Amino acid sequence: ANVRLRGMCGNGFGNLQAEEVTVMPVWTMATIGQGVQQPYTKVYYTKSVPTPGPLFGRRIGHSTVHQADAGTEIIAVFGGGLALSIDAYAFKLAPADLWCFDIHDYVWVSSKTGGSGPGPRMFHVAFAVANTSFAVYGGTDQRNEVFHATNDLWLFTFTDVASCSGNWADLTAVAEPPLPALYGHTTIMFGGHQLIYSGGDSTAHCCVSDLLFSIDIGGNGSVSWHSLSFGPAGPPLGRRFHTMTRN
Repeated sequence: ANVRLRGMCGNGFGNLQAEEVTVMPVWTMATIGQGVQQPYTKVYYTKSVPTPGPLFGRRIGHSTVHQADAGTEIIAVFGGGLALSIDAYAFKLAPADLWCFDIHDYVWVSSKTGGSGPGPRMFHVAFAVANTSFAVYGGTDQRNEVFHATNDLWLFTFTDVASCSGNWADLTAVAEPPLPALYGHTTIMFGGHQLIYSGGDSTAHCCVSDLLFSIDIGGNGSVSWHSLSFGPAGPPLGRRFHTMTRN
């Protein structure tokens, strides 16, 4: 049996001149094995250059989320930073723009959004709320060349996935987040709930170690936060820019 896993991989910091408008190639990872429960026998990558059209430059610290509707499947990419150099850890915020990549036609589409939306940010998280909506939480807006964390929650709802059109809604005031402003945190869907773990804050001590929350966003825009406890061993060391997966 063939098992195909699709993913999107950026180019890290990209070229020295980060402001140069360059198409970001998309890589598809395919795994061939005996089934989901069996070890993979082969892993390979395929590089695809998007069809000529609007250009999406190289980014770092952006977010991606899968959305699908009426036969159209896209990867929505929001925010991030632009590299200033590959010789130093230096970058600046990219515009607070939203781009959609059609995973079947290999075409980038710049979003047409309505209303005000989240400001520029990077190292935030984004997660699907439904097939045609996703949320963005936290991140850093890098004020005065330092990591200044944000604590706002936004929902984007597509009116048309194919044209990347939709509207932003600020959900921060619906239920004020009970956790500190974060950047470099992670999120994962587990047990029907969206979990958010650890990350960096705006203080000098870097990271929050004992932070694990779940968030649920209803179809009517309702928001519910819950603090989760750790077992007897306690939480791992605080961290940022990490990854999280289900076992």
